[in-house]
Amino acid sequence: MIKDDLFKYEPTVMQSLTNALKSSRLAHTILLSGPKNPLKLKLAYLLSAVIVACEKEFPDDDDNTLRRIMSDDYPDVIYVDGNKATIKKEDIEKIFVSFAKTAFEGQNKVYILNNINNASNKVYNMLLKFMEEPRGDTYAILISDAKDSLLDTIVSRCVDLSFHKADLKIIQKMYEDDGFEREDAVILSNSLKEYRHLELNDINYLTAKDMVDKTMDDLLDPYALAAYFNNEIYNIKETKGYDFKEVLKFYFGAMIYRLNKSLKEDDEAFKGIDLLRYMQLCLKIRDMVSGNYDRKLLLDRMCFEMKGMIV
Repeated sequence: MIKDDLFKYEPTVMQSLTNALKSSRLAHTILLSGPKNPLKLKLAYLLSAVIVACEKEFPDDDDNTLRRIMSDDYPDVIYVDGNKATIKKEDIEKIFVSFAKTAFEGQNKVYILNNINNASNKVYNMLLKFMEEPRGDTYAILISDAKDSLLDTIVSRCVDLSFHKADLKIIQKMYEDDGFEREDAVILSNSLKEYRHLELNDINYLTAKDMVDKTMDDLLDPYALAAYFNNEIYNIKETKGYDFKEVLKFYFGAMIYRLNKSLKEDDEAFKGIDLLRYMQLCLKIRDMVSGNYDRKLLLDRMCFEMKGMIV
């Protein structure tokens, strides 16, 4: 459950909110800060469900109000995602207009601004006016991954709840909740080190999986593998519409997962190649993918070095 995960990984934050709810002293403006962590948005949804219903305890995952809020289907909760686009003055004006009226269903109203850093000073100034004189039935939840870059005047008007860096187990669980198989969820969480909403048919990830399958087929024929990478992956990337850098992140994440699994289980998936040296090579190339390198040449280099590892 969402609340169980939050109590497990962010006990200080949850205890603080629990005390505030029980004493009816919940602040009208809350800032969820700290490193990137998907539990911040989960808490924003959970807290919104408590606020609109004037409850004192966090609901379970099957709570109808919570489910509707998470589906953006609850009129008294407005969500603005600054991760997808810059938060504009029109977004804030929409909140002003909506919240000038009484609550439609619940007893209170909440607006959630995700990645509040992605807003202009004009938006900050509009928010400040709203925050200085909050209506009794209006609450704001701001989410930031970089509190130091926010205006001091914004931070000073919030109760700041700081999160830890996201645990990879939580990120993996969120990918599983999105419908990915466990192995895929492990690869995604370890490749990205963060949660991103991905479709099950994400072109970058599917392309990476095809590359892994071909690598296993041509493990002892690096020339054929290099030709495949060049002709079937690199030269058609514009036609296929995938992001080559993202593809390589997923590819090396998946290869390293397979190599680790092979080492632990002592199977023969990599029979014929020096397993430890190949693992070191994949780790080295993976770390170079995000740097200022020609990524096609990185794949060529990997195939060239693989020739000397065949036993």
